[in-house]
Amino acid sequence: MKKYNIDENTEELKYKRGRCLFALSIVLGFVGIVLLIVGIFVQNTKYGTPLSVVGAIVSMTLAFFLMYKSYSDMMAYESLKMEREYDKHELYKLKSVCKYEVKSKLLGAGFSEENEYLKKKKFSYLKDSITYYFRMVDTAKVFGSVERYIKEFELMDREG
Repeated sequence: MKKYNIDENTEELKYKRGRCLFALSIVLGFVGIVLLIVGIFVQNTKYGTPLSVVGAIVSMTLAFFLMYKSYSDMMAYESLKMEREYDKHELYKLKSVCKYEVKSKLLGAGFSEENEYLKKKKFSYLKDSITYYFRMVDTAKVFGSVERYIKEFELMDREG
């Protein structure tokens, strides 16, 4: 079962197009610089300098336009690549602070919901099992709420 519900071929073509446009914009930028340098060497001719300056301006403008057009494709590609890389690693550090995204990542990592907590039980050689509990809380005052939630957790009926 695929984890990502996107059409891989369409997305890959879009990303390839973005990379090609970005590479073309870099080439056009270098062409513009070369045309400016050529304009310095042909400044004694009648049309050499104006043509090289106009060519440099046109190629630099096209380069910036192509960079602008490929920016969204390149950023989407980097974002998807980073997301896939993070999903490959074991869950030990959360990169996001969005409550719903954290919850979906924890549920995807094998946690289950129980009494407003996300719970995961793992086998341990030293003990029978270790159970991890997570709870996400929206609060402005940390000190009072932490103590209150610890007391609630200690009074909670837990299975296993």
